[in-house]
Amino acid sequence: MQFLYRSKYQSLLFCFFLLIFSNSDVIAQITFKKPVTFYVDRVAAAGGDGTLLHPFQKISTALITANNNNQQVIVNIISGSYIENLVITGNTTLIGIIKPGRMIKNPETILVGSVHNNSSSTLKIENLRISNAPAPGAIVVINDMAITILKNVTIEKATLYGIYQQGGKLTINKGTIVFTSVGMIAGYEKKMSKELVSYGTGIFLKNAIADLSDIILRSNQQGIVADGASTNVEVNNMLVERHVISPVIKADFICKSKRFNNGLSAVEVLNGATMQVNAVKILDNEFCGLYIHDGAKFTGTDVVILRTKKLICVDSREWGGVNAIVVNGGAYIKLSHFEIGYADLCGLQLINATGNCSDGKVHNNVIGMNINKLPAGFNFADLMINVVFQNNERNVDADILVIPTPEIPDFNN
Repeated sequence: MQFLYRSKYQSLLFCFFLLIFSNSDVIAQITFKKPVTFYVDRVAAAGGDGTLLHPFQKISTALITANNNNQQVIVNIISGSYIENLVITGNTTLIGIIKPGRMIKNPETILVGSVHNNSSSTLKIENLRISNAPAPGAIVVINDMAITILKNVTIEKATLYGIYQQGGKLTINKGTIVFTSVGMIAGYEKKMSKELVSYGTGIFLKNAIADLSDIILRSNQQGIVADGASTNVEVNNMLVERHVISPVIKADFICKSKRFNNGLSAVEVLNGATMQVNAVKILDNEFCGLYIHDGAKFTGTDVVILRTKKLICVDSREWGGVNAIVVNGGAYIKLSHFEIGYADLCGLQLINATGNCSDGKVHNNVIGMNINKLPAGFNFADLMINVVFQNNERNVDADILVIPTPEIPDFNN
C-alpha cells in the first residue's frame, strides 16, 4: 500500500535507480569489495583464523591471506614484538593496539624488521614502532602512484634509510626517526660516493610529494633529504638535531676531498626540489645544518638553526660548521622570523644563489653571513629586512655589502 501512495517525485527516483541497477556493467563499476579485518597476536595459539578470538601469530600471515583473496586489509596488531620483514602488495593498514584485559608493563607494538611497498597501493601505519630494520630501510616505498600515511610512528636503528619514498605521496602526523645508520660499506660501494653520502638518512624523498607534521629527527647521519624537481615538501613543526657524520663517510669522502660538494647536512634540499616549513628547529648538528643547492628552493617561517659543529680531519683540516648554505643553479632561500647562531664557522652562506631574509637575528657566529659569486639580479636589500647582526666576529664577509646598522631594532629581545 505504501508504494501506491508514493509522490510522483519518489516514483521517478525509484524508477531511476531501478534503471541503473538493471545494467550489469554499472553494477560491476560501483560494487566495491570491502576490506577484511584481521587480528594478530604473537602469543596466540597456532592455527588461528585472524579473528579477535583466534588471531594469527604473524603479520605476514594476514597480508598473504588478504592478497590471496584480492582484498584490502586492516591488520590490528596486538602489543608485543614481531620479527618480520613485510612486503605490501595491496591497500594495507597496520594498526598497533592493546588487547583488552591484557596486563603488560610496556603495551607497545614493535615490528623488528621492515615494510616494503613497490606497488601502487596505499599503505597506512598507525601506533607502531619499527626497530632494527635491515638495509635498505624501515619503510621503503618505490612507486609513482603509492600513497604512504603514517600516524604516531617511531623508527629506530634502521640501516641506510628510516623512510625512503620514491614517487607518490608521503603523509606523516607525529613521527620520530632516530639512529639511522650508514651500515657496513663494501669496498666496491665506495665508488658510488654520490649515493653513499645519503645513507643514514631519516627521511629520503625522491620525486615525491610530502606533508609532514610533528616530526622529530635525531641522531641520524642526515635528518631529511628532498631530491628532484617534482619533489614538494610541506613541514609543520619539526625538530632536527644531533646528526653526526659517519666516521666512514668522514674519512673516505669528506677528508679525502679537495672540495666536498655532494650535499650532506641535517636538512638537504637539492636538484630543483621545493620545501616549505613552519616552526622548524635545526640544532647541534655536524658539518651543515641546512643545505639548499642546484636549483632547490626553501621557504621557512619560524626557523631556528643553532650550533652547527665543524669536522676536523686527521691532517687537521677543518670542514663545515655552517648553519645554512645555499649554492648553485638558481638555488633560493626565503626566511622570515628566524634565528641563526653559534655556528663554528658561518651562519648563512650564499654562493651563486639568492635569498630573502626578514625579521631575523644572525648572532654569535665566526662569520655572520658569507656571500660570493653573486648571480645576476642579486639584491642585497632582500637580505636585510629587519635582520639584526649581533656578536659575530665578522658580520658580513663581502666587501661591497653594507653591514646593517645597530639602530635596527632587535625584536627577539
